[in-house]
Amino acid sequence: MTQHERRTKIGTVLRRLSKDSNTFIRHGRLSAPTGSPAWRGHLAPEIHKVARKATATWAEIDGWVQAQPSVADIEAGMEPVGQDRAVGEMARFASVDLGHGVELMDRRLALDLATRAVRLLGPDALWWSNHNVDRSWTGVTGCTFDGMVAGTDGTLFAVLVQAVED
Repeated sequence: MTQHERRTKIGTVLRRLSKDSNTFIRHGRLSAPTGSPAWRGHLAPEIHKVARKATATWAEIDGWVQAQPSVADIEAGMEPVGQDRAVGEMARFASVDLGHGVELMDRRLALDLATRAVRLLGPDALWWSNHNVDRSWTGVTGCTFDGMVAGTDGTLFAVLVQAVED
């Protein structure tokens, strides 16, 4: 499969995962040097862009939205996760409202789609979340609740953010 075909398929899967209005996505090419240590720093601005959209969307309808964290703050809060956890977090952020606990989409469908997204980036991709194993998180938006999972193989990237204000 060509890089263009993979990028297109990643976009299709992410759009299906983001059918709820509180879920925001971004994907595309990543201009990162060869070697995974630099990928995190190149991915953080892409996360910031999608989180900025989420923050702006919520700020239009809720006066409690705070200023969005900086790119540096987002990068500092990026927790490395394995592919299995990336699948789980992506499915959770797509299927359950983080602020109210209501179902946004069928969990099994979300798991299937998240598995596809992670597989499309390949086995050498690295993944991050803003949630740690204790279920606490470092915000990426100005909203009260948010969840982010992002990955890259150094060439392509995928980001999913759910933002909710209570």
